[in-house]
Amino acid sequence: VACSYLYIFEPDIRAALLKSTGLAMEDIILVLDEAHNLPRLAGNVAGERLTEFAVDRAIKEAEDFGVKDGKNLLAKLHRFIVLNESDETRLQREPLLKYLESDIETAYKLEDRGDRIKADKLAKGKRPISFIHACATFVIRWMDSSDSECAFFTSKTGKGMPYLEIVSLEPKTITRPPLDSAFLSVHMSGTLTPIEPYCEVIGLSNYAMKSFPSPFRKENIAAFVDPTVSTMGSLRSPEMYNRIARRIESVAARVPGNMLVFFPSYKVLQSVLNEKIKSSKEVFLEKPGMESSENNEMIKRFKTSKNAVLYGVQQGRNSEGQDFPGEQANAVVIVGIPYAVRGPKVNAQIEYYKKAYKGWWGRHTLGDYYAYYLPAYRSLNQSAGRAHRSLSDKAAIIFLDSRVARDRKVQANISPWIKENMKTTENLEKDVEQFYS
Repeated sequence: VACSYLYIFEPDIRAALLKSTGLAMEDIILVLDEAHNLPRLAGNVAGERLTEFAVDRAIKEAEDFGVKDGKNLLAKLHRFIVLNESDETRLQREPLLKYLESDIETAYKLEDRGDRIKADKLAKGKRPISFIHACATFVIRWMDSSDSECAFFTSKTGKGMPYLEIVSLEPKTITRPPLDSAFLSVHMSGTLTPIEPYCEVIGLSNYAMKSFPSPFRKENIAAFVDPTVSTMGSLRSPEMYNRIARRIESVAARVPGNMLVFFPSYKVLQSVLNEKIKSSKEVFLEKPGMESSENNEMIKRFKTSKNAVLYGVQQGRNSEGQDFPGEQANAVVIVGIPYAVRGPKVNAQIEYYKKAYKGWWGRHTLGDYYAYYLPAYRSLNQSAGRAHRSLSDKAAIIFLDSRVARDRKVQANISPWIKENMKTTENLEKDVEQFYS
């Protein structure tokens, strides 16, 4: 059976799958492809978000279905979100519970009523959605969540919609139940190295590891590092963005056919594009907030183009979720390193991992390494490998950031198959030309 991770790691979906198949986890050999995504997926499964929009719809749903118990709870919940509207800010768990105190027990009644509304809609052939149910389960989850393993936030969507969020800091609460009970699990990815952090974070203790050499011919791989540019915070300036734009421009003139360019963020992407990259290649631009259907259609058109450039971001749907074999991409340009912004959510994860995993990685704690550095390096490697998807693929990988050559932290975490073919060069144009000649 081939299925999404959610069928195994989301508890309710897993229970339904096992019931429908008549299987137990003990009967299953679990093969996880792209396993490096598992810690992040576990956080998404265990976390929960509630927007002001959802509460508005719940209030209307209560009116439409004549729901009386819980109306005060929904009104208070809406008011709490509005009163605490802010950019990403960490909250304590107790204030919401105290604010809802006299009405909080009605959450269970709302949950039950939401279940009945969903069943009624399903019976009428409608989508079984209930905003009342969503609000009730969120409040119950907020009540039941552990202060030690969860963090609570208020923030806004990209379109400015305020929301409350429960962030799970402990992936093992999601990963261990199926992994511990499965007959066997096989975890595969080109970016699992180093393996120990991955196994610690998801809760694997009894495992065997096997690493395989690159199957690609050396003449089909070239990795170049330009040491004259960087997106390091202290170096970001219009002059640096212009220099990066000119490098992309010169590489594009020397790469036959399609190429990919991935940036550390949409902000840096736009800052470089503002410097007017001149190229004969057709431009395809990944944008923040694109609908999946719109992005899929764009990628379909890019892959059938003969001379195009796709601009996107590392840690994005195209730099990690798409393959570009054959003539679909003949080069990948990686601009910068996708370190996360050290906001409240990232800091909460770092502090949790510092307590959970004692020790040091060079001058940094394991908490910093597991929560901040390693995710960035895995994404860097994932982006770099987008054009090498079959044994016959030939593509150049071009890193436009001096830290790839000079920072020992980065060097130590570059995938071996890339590092073995890496060259630092200030004659980028000449080296790219020679690779394709």
